[in-house]
Amino acid sequence: MRLVMGKFATGVVVVTTVDKIGRPHFMTANSLTSVSLLPPLILISVGHERNSFKFLEETGRFGISILRSDQQAIALQSSQSEKNDCEGASVPYDLDSHSMPMISGCLGFLECLVENQHTYGDHSVFIGLVKKTKIYSGSPLLFFEGKWEEMAGD
Repeated sequence: MRLVMGKFATGVVVVTTVDKIGRPHFMTANSLTSVSLLPPLILISVGHERNSFKFLEETGRFGISILRSDQQAIALQSSQSEKNDCEGASVPYDLDSHSMPMISGCLGFLECLVENQHTYGDHSVFIGLVKKTKIYSGSPLLFFEGKWEEMAGD
């Protein structure tokens, strides 16, 4: 299944959340789906072994930073196991008005509240109600066949 799904090119995002005392946590994902425009709902899938999973459950809120083509290093760092979470020490981020971390220089940002959660195997699907959006310019970071890719220019 992994080989077949690798044929599906995806954008790359970093899911951000905070723990109970406000420390930021980061997780790279490519499982972002727009569910509905009215109301504005998105879907993410989070592995149960991730620290971000328990913080999403505890706080009920998260952010999505859509990465730019030159942000591969951030994607790699945020994709590492969170067992010894760096809590954002070396990931460049800004805090939005509600203290949700947003990756600095990202293409777009969605601030969300957990609307619903469903468990399937070793992951949970979170449906997020989008409360705030920001958009910036640039080219997206893509993932295809296990490698980082950029969109071809004209």
